[in-house]
Amino acid sequence: MLTTLVAAIVMGPSGMMCPVMGEHEAKSTGAMADYAGIRFGFCCASCPPLFEKEPGKYLKAAEKSAKPMGLFLFDPISMRRIEAKNAKAFSTYKGIQYGFENETSKRLFDKEPAKFTKMPAQEVLMCPVSGETISVDKAFAFADYKDMRVYFCCADCIKPWSDNPGQFAEKVRDKATKPKVAKVVVK
Repeated sequence: MLTTLVAAIVMGPSGMMCPVMGEHEAKSTGAMADYAGIRFGFCCASCPPLFEKEPGKYLKAAEKSAKPMGLFLFDPISMRRIEAKNAKAFSTYKGIQYGFENETSKRLFDKEPAKFTKMPAQEVLMCPVSGETISVDKAFAFADYKDMRVYFCCADCIKPWSDNPGQFAEKVRDKATKPKVAKVVVK
């Protein structure tokens, strides 16, 4: 029971579907994967390697699903990391579930979800302000700049970025890569 609870906190509300098998429910324990700020769970051990090879293919499939296949790890309005257990509301858009810090954020999102769900062409796994290497699952927040998503290590880095995003984006542009799948193991 404790394992399931811990995984539910990490994964989000129950009912997530495996992005590879579609209508098979993702298990709340075992391997999961993060891709472009979205956490995915799988129904069996055969699915993660398939997802890792072609995550874009499975994201497109998720768009057609009536049930969520992934959980975005950040409130898309505040852009800060949010644990599912702390979300005050949820919305599902194109097969991805989004958690919100408050109802106002949910209402803003629901009016124009496409505005807040653009996938980055590139991402930088280094805080553009501090220079600290970070993983998506440990990032405090994110920001998008042109075609690039950057992640921040802490709250103190957001204000300097906001004051001059172009300067900081150029500082890390050479670190930008196509989003990659990161394995997550939940026990």
